[in-house]
Amino acid sequence: MNGSCGITENAPRHKITTDVKGFHIMMAGEELSKRMQCELTTPIYYIERVRKMDGVPMAIEYTYYNKDLVPSLDRRIASQSIYSYIKNDLKLSIGFADKYFHVKQLSAQEASILGLEEGSPALEVEDYVHLSNGQLFNVSRIVYNYKTTNFYASNVD
Repeated sequence: MNGSCGITENAPRHKITTDVKGFHIMMAGEELSKRMQCELTTPIYYIERVRKMDGVPMAIEYTYYNKDLVPSLDRRIASQSIYSYIKNDLKLSIGFADKYFHVKQLSAQEASILGLEEGSPALEVEDYVHLSNGQLFNVSRIVYNYKTTNFYASNVD
């Protein structure tokens, strides 16, 4: 929870799979450029994925990546660990993440995807992830299945 690595790296004893539900490139526009701290005309990858742990849906990700900072993504990469690709192939150094937590009730669509009842509780996390040089490269909203997800945070001084 405190780190800035992805689900795959955080769950090494589990089989993590990914279904890419949406993938396209768009211009940031007014609202997204504010959230991503970039110019209005910055190209942005939008990726919607369902992450599964040991075959069970655990999270829905709605994710934006700044294409100027992460220059090459495709559906194949998005169906795996994007953070591993960024670190190992692009040789970018992920620095830190600001996380905002919200408790919500699932919409009918989210509940259907996660195999839960509409109105079930869910933890929603907004991630603002920066490279080690401070540049914001990734903004995500992740909705977690309360039955399959556990979190751990440590306080290191």
